[in-house]
Amino acid sequence: MNDLMSRRGFTVVELGVLVALLGSLGAVLVPVGNQLQKNNLDTRSQWVHHDLARRQMMYMGDNKGAFTGPNTTGADWNKDLIGGLPNKGIETLEFDTDGANPTSQGDWISPLVGASYGFSANRAVRTQQRFEVMADPTTNRMVDAIYTVDTPDDYDQFVDVLNSTGFRQRSFLQIRSFTHYSVEHQPSNVVIDIENGIGYFERFAVQHPAAEALSPSGYTPNIVNVGVQLSNKVMIADGTRFYTDGVGLDFDIDTVPQFSTDADSGPIFNGSIAYGRYASSSPSQENLNLSYRKKGGQGMYVTMFDGSLKYMSREESWTDPTPWYPSGSVWQGNGATPESLDWVEKNLVDGVIH
Repeated sequence: MNDLMSRRGFTVVELGVLVALLGSLGAVLVPVGNQLQKNNLDTRSQWVHHDLARRQMMYMGDNKGAFTGPNTTGADWNKDLIGGLPNKGIETLEFDTDGANPTSQGDWISPLVGASYGFSANRAVRTQQRFEVMADPTTNRMVDAIYTVDTPDDYDQFVDVLNSTGFRQRSFLQIRSFTHYSVEHQPSNVVIDIENGIGYFERFAVQHPAAEALSPSGYTPNIVNVGVQLSNKVMIADGTRFYTDGVGLDFDIDTVPQFSTDADSGPIFNGSIAYGRYASSSPSQENLNLSYRKKGGQGMYVTMFDGSLKYMSREESWTDPTPWYPSGSVWQGNGATPESLDWVEKNLVDGVIH
């Protein structure tokens, strides 16, 4: 193990201390309710960030450092059966399952809060609750349409919710470089069980080889792999995906979405759907206004992997790549912002993000 990898190590004892600290924070936080209504929007925004961070820390403590995301909580529910073989009998996420189940492969919020907040067993209703209950109060745009490639069997239920209560815009995003496996992993694994006569594709979210920076070989979404300084790595960020100038705001309702709808490539990528000035879907740059909502639209809140909350301006988010990639990631610069290219030339002499 090289020096960088050893410095990236995070012992069980250290993780326990971190969970204890976040647990203490949660003990003094006021529950959602009337008290929050008395606070201003900024305080309420911070509260939701803290609540999600605390619950994610608790989840990591219970799951050997793994955090919720497309390669942990969601993947087990979304295996694609191979045609001609009997059904594996895996419970799908469509219709009614459990309030703590993810609504899709990328849903990292429902497994954290669904049981505590009494989320519905129904997937369409649970999706509406996820956007509404765990909402940054500065998110006031409603979804205009739903998107699907595979047309799930519970499609009509999503239409009913859209036409009745509606879906609020998404409030928070994970960063894809932390939630996806590194590039040498296979995006799918064929599993054949001859004895039971079943077969399926086990799908994984894997980083794209043309990403701006490639995470270290062997990277998996676990706290021990995130970075040498957890206070400088983004766990949760304000953000809204899938705004297009032509359609408005939509989201993918497939159980295995075409894209990781609850994560984004991050602000360093010029074409980022949530944070990119040059996102092809939004030449008007309205996508930026939906994501950068703080201080009059000039920036956003980000929660770091140590649980701390920071304000980050648009310019800051486009400049230093360090918070957006695991330690040990190798800079490539593909599609990167001019600010980040300039920063890397001046500061990243070895081409490796620390």
